[in-house]
Amino acid sequence: MTTATKTKYEPRDVPASGSDRSRFMLPSGPGGVNNPPAVTALTCYSTLLQERRAESNTVDTSRLISWKKVVQVEDQHVLIHGGEIRVVPASEQRFGDGKMRGKPAEIGGAFLDAILLDQTHFDSARQSEIEEAARLFAEQEQLRGNDLRRLNQLIAAIVLVKNGVTQNINPWELP
Repeated sequence: MTTATKTKYEPRDVPASGSDRSRFMLPSGPGGVNNPPAVTALTCYSTLLQERRAESNTVDTSRLISWKKVVQVEDQHVLIHGGEIRVVPASEQRFGDGKMRGKPAEIGGAFLDAILLDQTHFDSARQSEIEEAARLFAEQEQLRGNDLRRLNQLIAAIVLVKNGVTQNINPWELP
């Protein structure tokens, strides 16, 4: 009897796909568990977002943060208003001047890979670019149901971290 060995890896070590698809569209997750590729990509994104959260600073002002989410309409994925949340972060963050520095050239899943793998890309990416990349990723991978909901929760979390909210917000706390 043979036993299958689980191949474990760090998301950071996965080479680029060479296309606009995510490098994380793999048949198994970082822990070696077999998953549909979209689930693997979303798992890697969640892991990398924890790194971005740890490297981000928080702001000291109350603010209302809104974001868009991806929904499926017939055979297309579109962006609509996703929600908003008022947050009161704990400390101060300096925001840049809005100029793009080190903006990734990729689109779709590859863009999400780039911003979650590199703090410079993360800091310079505009919210609208992140939301559009999520829409393209959902369309590329034909996300539906729980996978689409998980992507939307991830995008909301990315937007919150970019706006200085570094504490974890549970998905059920989002509108």
